[in-house]
Amino acid sequence: MIRPIYLLLLFVLLIKNCFGQYRNQILFPGENGTHLLNLLFDNYKTANVLNYTDARVKLYKEIYNVHDTVYCVYSHHGLYLDPNYSNPIDYLSKGGSNNGINCEHTFPQSKGADAGNARSDMHHLFPARAAVNEARSNYPYSEIDDTKTKTWYYLAEELATKPKTLVDQYSESLSGFFEPREDHKGNVARAIFYFFTMYEIQSDRAFFESMRPTLCTWHLQDPVDSLEWKRTFMISQYQDGKANPFVLDCTLPQRCYCEGLINCFSSAEDVKFEGADNLISPNPASELIRIYLNTSDFSISQFRITSMDGKLILAKEFSEPVATGHVDLNISDWTSGIYIVRWEAFGGRIATTRLIKL
Repeated sequence: MIRPIYLLLLFVLLIKNCFGQYRNQILFPGENGTHLLNLLFDNYKTANVLNYTDARVKLYKEIYNVHDTVYCVYSHHGLYLDPNYSNPIDYLSKGGSNNGINCEHTFPQSKGADAGNARSDMHHLFPARAAVNEARSNYPYSEIDDTKTKTWYYLAEELATKPKTLVDQYSESLSGFFEPREDHKGNVARAIFYFFTMYEIQSDRAFFESMRPTLCTWHLQDPVDSLEWKRTFMISQYQDGKANPFVLDCTLPQRCYCEGLINCFSSAEDVKFEGADNLISPNPASELIRIYLNTSDFSISQFRITSMDGKLILAKEFSEPVATGHVDLNISDWTSGIYIVRWEAFGGRIATTRLIKL
């Protein structure tokens, strides 16, 4: 979803900590690439899943049930589910109505999730409004230019023109592509990374590769929240106690599929030292900036500047506190937008700030 540059300042103020993951545990530290993928497969691939009917019942009655209501992950359309009704699948389908809710395979059945454990592995299954599920079809996920979007989906609405409010709450479709609402993009990315890791042999690799760069960005932009963390453990109760490792460890995408992506961090890490917002001056800036490397409380051992899509712009590392105390940079030729600055102080404390290039 493309946003005009004049929203950058408001964007930063509203989501200062947007890249912080709820909790985090580093799995297999120091491992990368194929060896890490093999370790994930060996340790997190479940041998047992529920059958497809029972899996959907658990999704609707437990995993995605909020006070007897089940919500579509793409449009937030909700339906009441009578807890005493014997067949929740039938109850939510509403006789095949467009406004009924059914089960979305994030990795489509026609692309590799049609057989075996893959079909009912709940780590990539979500409730969805029937009409939106049909619109997604087996299309790859993608960012869609708002001016080209064919249909916008929110609640039970389907709009042919861009909504005037709550734009981020809408999913979008275009012939051959689908873009989920903003707060589900990271969930999609981690579900697909999981699926491809565990079921690569039966997966359509070209389909996965067509989405991979976008999924890497979405993972970073929409980090794991407390609800996603809770749900992966709820699912694990029915799948040999195995959670989705890409939910547990936010560094896995970068170490497995997203080389060059900025390192993620947990929300707790973002407050390990205060004062990072004062390390860049001026900010926002259009030409020259000064980066300060020490204060009375700490000294910076390294910093990395990356673009919003995770591309490394600049990295500096210092073996000891720098006597001059600052670095001057000319950013006049940088593209206007938001950049992420990740700091590490001597002693291991971490913080992040946003640099706005006007």
